[in-house]
Amino acid sequence: MPASVSIGYALWMDGATFNGLLGRQAHIAAGFLNGNLAQVTSGVMPSGGSLAVSNGSGMSVIVGTGYAVIASSAGSTFGGYSCASMTTQALAIATADLVNPRIDLVCATVIDLGTSGSSWELQVITGIPAGSPSVPATPSNSLPLCQVLVPANATSIVAGDLTDVRTFVAAQGGIVPVRDLAASLTPLTGYHGMYVHDRSTSRFARYEFGNTVVQPVLLPFTPQLATKTTTLSGSGTVCSVTVTTDGNTDLEIHISWPGLYCNNSAAFGAYGAGLKVEVDGSPIREVDIPAGSNTATLGGGSPDGRGWARPHHQVRH
Repeated sequence: MPASVSIGYALWMDGATFNGLLGRQAHIAAGFLNGNLAQVTSGVMPSGGSLAVSNGSGMSVIVGTGYAVIASSAGSTFGGYSCASMTTQALAIATADLVNPRIDLVCATVIDLGTSGSSWELQVITGIPAGSPSVPATPSNSLPLCQVLVPANATSIVAGDLTDVRTFVAAQGGIVPVRDLAASLTPLTGYHGMYVHDRSTSRFARYEFGNTVVQPVLLPFTPQLATKTTTLSGSGTVCSVTVTTDGNTDLEIHISWPGLYCNNSAAFGAYGAGLKVEVDGSPIREVDIPAGSNTATLGGGSPDGRGWARPHHQVRH
């Protein structure tokens, strides 16, 4: 077993001879590595037009500007391609079948010939008409962008015929947007520590070892919740919780109640019924019904849904 092994050129060495493979391995793969060994995460960069597909005039679609990273289909050690489209592009959709619908696939495809004839393109893969049509297979070195339903005898493509199937990618350290972490249209494999933004829930999530997705902890202490499901008559504590803080973090308190009823007793001095919110024994809010009103109030809660805050043990309304 040797004590050292030469791997080859690192990028930008003086006097070195570079090829496309080295660039795909050392530049693209290093920036867009996912959870698989030496593999690249394919996807659209969430910038520019993000290669979004919209319906065009008649039987056509429009692909917006944008950038993409496409993993090489040759294998996990072949890196990936960085692609840019600086202008919108119109693509023709083939004539509709007279009897059955079909599904076409819009995708970005790299054609690597190993020569100056290599290129990348935006293309439409025409599906096969059927009573229950299937999506065409994705070609090698390709990134699916949109599925286009072509109804039987259609003469134009409308917005409702398009299904966005883009996956997104960001350089390591960036936050990757996903439509829905629980959806089958999100075949995402993340690296340890990668953050994503779930657009379906507007929440952040983090990838751990083993491709497990967890929600990040945003507070230095665990939020506490208490509920009471029965009616409370007379005086007493309705609910209480204990939170241990660091003494510097603002507290935000949300409460709600179904209603208060005054039975003419002056249980609270000048008031017949009341509800008080306290922190460390100090009141921060109070809701009262005057004694003798013999009335009830509707339910309520913390104002404007924002909660009542007590920063650094001082009252803030």
